[in-house]
This record gives sequence, structure tokens and C-alpha cells, in this order.
Amino acid sequence: MAADITTSSDFYFGDPDDLGNFPNTGFIYFKSTPRKARAMAYWHAARRRFPENHDQFVFNEIKRELAGELGVRMRFIDAATVSRFCQLGRDLNRIATVHMTCCIGLENKLFDLKRVVEDWKRYMAHPLWERRMGEIGWTFEGGRCIH
Repeated sequence: MAADITTSSDFYFGDPDDLGNFPNTGFIYFKSTPRKARAMAYWHAARRRFPENHDQFVFNEIKRELAGELGVRMRFIDAATVSRFCQLGRDLNRIATVHMTCCIGLENKLFDLKRVVEDWKRYMAHPLWERRMGEIGWTFEGGRCIH
């Protein structure tokens, strides 16, 4: 069965179906169906229960309710392909994108994002056979947000 909602996560624990993963709703996908529309309405309405918190916190709080009460199936994207600042993927051969999670402030995000681009350019400058060996990685010593 396909997932109703697919999202990246701030912390991914190895199982794409594990509701224990912490979602990052800045990168979320769902195809519109009546059940998914109900899920989005439920999420929006749940914000009243957590008035001091942002939508991602609310989603994390209600993800089990969505799965149980509405039967919504969630999948979390493997950290190996959607790398995040708070859980940096190590295999540059598998990473499709880098999401600037766990980073506060535009200046800090731009500082570390520039380093991501520099490292990617360095990685791509190596011959394909060297890249496939998986030994070329990030150089994030001294980053502002990178964990």
C-alpha cells in the first residue's frame, strides 16, 4: 500500500514506516484524495490544541492520531537521500537534496549552505570511479548548524 503522506524528518531512525521518526513538514508530499483532505483539515484544526506551537510541532503531536483515527499511512524519507543539517547524510552518492533543518537564522543557513555547495562542487570534480568509492565526504568542521 502506498503512503498517503510522505515527509522528510528531522530525525530518522531507519524505518520509513516508524511513527517514531520526527517529521519535518517543510518537505512533505501528498496527493489530494478525500482521506488526505480530511487529514489536512484535522492537522489544521489541531493547531487550536497547541496554540503556542508551529505546524510541524502539531503534526508530530497528532501523527499517531492521523494514522489511527483517519487511517493515514505515513512514510518518512530515508536520511540517506534527503540529508538534513541536524542529521547529515554521509554518502554523497545517495543524497538527492539537503534540507536546512535544525538551523535558526538566515545568516546561519546561508553560511552552512555555501559550504554544502562548495563540498558538492569538490565532490563532482572527482572522477566518477572515485565518487563511487564513497570516500569523498563533507568538510563541515566549524559549521554553524551542521550536526
